[in-house]
Amino acid sequence: MKAGKALHVGISSYSAERTREAAGILRSLGTPLLIHQPSYSMLNRWIEDGLLDVLGEEGVGCITFSPLAQGLLTDRYLEGIPDDSRVATGGAMTRDMLTEENLAKFRALNDIAKRRGQTLAEMALAIGGQRGAEARPCEPQAPRSCGSGQSGTQESGDVRTGRRPQTLSPAVSLVAGEGFEPATSGL
Repeated sequence: MKAGKALHVGISSYSAERTREAAGILRSLGTPLLIHQPSYSMLNRWIEDGLLDVLGEEGVGCITFSPLAQGLLTDRYLEGIPDDSRVATGGAMTRDMLTEENLAKFRALNDIAKRRGQTLAEMALAIGGQRGAEARPCEPQAPRSCGSGQSGTQESGDVRTGRRPQTLSPAVSLVAGEGFEPATSGL
């Protein structure tokens, strides 16, 4: 950075406190923090506990990864473990993520999605836009102009189509939110 070759910086998976600290350090060096890339899904909502507020205050964009929880929030595992799946092949996911308790919750979420006229994956992706985890446009020359600080409201929606996401029912939070404890972190 001192050589002037890093004009902008992005970070991934920093806590709210570490993000605020990184933004301050980078600001003092004259290199703006442009974007944060945290994991986020209906099952992994840690960014709602302060990180989104810090990003808004610091003018930092946010673009999430793993909104489908590595396939758990699709219909792929609802009826068992496919032979070619990440779980079966020993990849990043393990069988302990697919306990009967968790599968029952995924199936209940799938039922809610069907009642909404959506697939489980479509409903899971809709949450990202509603909760403020969508990418917010940034002006590279003016890092404090990133986003509006208002994302996650009912007014936010798909930037490309202008459509607003459907409101999620309290049942989604009940099933996927409070009390859901995945077997491992980082889904």
